[in-house]
Amino acid sequence: GSSTSWIYNEVFNDVGGLFQRVTRKMYIEPFTLQETEKFFEYKKLALNRHAILELYLILGGIPFYLDLIEKGESPTQAIDRLFFKAKAELKSEFDELFKSLFGNSDVHKEIVMSLSQCNGGLTRSELLEQLNIVSSGNFSNLMDELEKCGFIASYVPFGKKNRDKKYKLSDPFTLFFLRFVKDKASRNSWEKIVKTQEFKSWSGIAFENTCFLHTDQIKEKLKIGGIISDVSSWYSKGNDTMHGSQIDMLIDRNDNVINLVEIKYYNNKIILTKQIFDEIKSKIASFQFFTKTRKSIFPILISPHGVHENQYSLGFIQNSVGIDDLFVNL
Repeated sequence: GSSTSWIYNEVFNDVGGLFQRVTRKMYIEPFTLQETEKFFEYKKLALNRHAILELYLILGGIPFYLDLIEKGESPTQAIDRLFFKAKAELKSEFDELFKSLFGNSDVHKEIVMSLSQCNGGLTRSELLEQLNIVSSGNFSNLMDELEKCGFIASYVPFGKKNRDKKYKLSDPFTLFFLRFVKDKASRNSWEKIVKTQEFKSWSGIAFENTCFLHTDQIKEKLKIGGIISDVSSWYSKGNDTMHGSQIDMLIDRNDNVINLVEIKYYNNKIILTKQIFDEIKSKIASFQFFTKTRKSIFPILISPHGVHENQYSLGFIQNSVGIDDLFVNL
């Protein structure tokens, strides 16, 4: 995986001696949560699924990073050792990684750093404006390289055209590193960081990102794996008539249903309060108003430990997805 862009440019797209000599392409993807669990079992690490999820939010499914976890370590101990202690093994990984992957990596790094500041992603024109770069074929190549290497992902927001495609930072390691490690030499304890509001904000974004990396497992839980569907997000700033809203995930199905997915990262079973209930109802109203959709809207809630049933969840939340559902082997 570390030589993805080189393989594409020098082998697959070669017009010289290797032209049309490729017999088969095999894309080596990062581990899923289920594959990560199997890997830790092989290494004889006694980590439960919540601990594995904690590590996955930070390291993603990259075997090289996961192999650095040692027996007897909690996730907090492991992250402290790898990132925050003196001479931590992964403290300079970001710069070394980009230098090894891309010949001239400065613009690649600028792109991912810009995307790390915008959770909902940026369009090509918005990204060019932020970077103060003129649109060119070379910029397209840079974006293509980052996407093929798994650093960024693109999606077309619901109801938009392909020209409105957005790019977002999708690599868990990079998302974590830019938030807590890069240019933050004064930080030396993950245990202290996890008690801050900044951690709470990041963990919600990281969990949402992990859910997008496991949409097949989510569809399996919803029993819609065999139904053609598109997964995206949605945002509207609103107007004088209707308030705006942001929806974490939309699954637009060909059976005339849209799953409106709310993603919450909690350490315990989530209790659907009246406030959360009203927020989701408000999102549905805004979405229906601005999109004019005639499809049925099914509210879905994803949280690691599931939903506590009460007067607000019963009859409203159509289905819930928990941590065990994300670990399903497909």
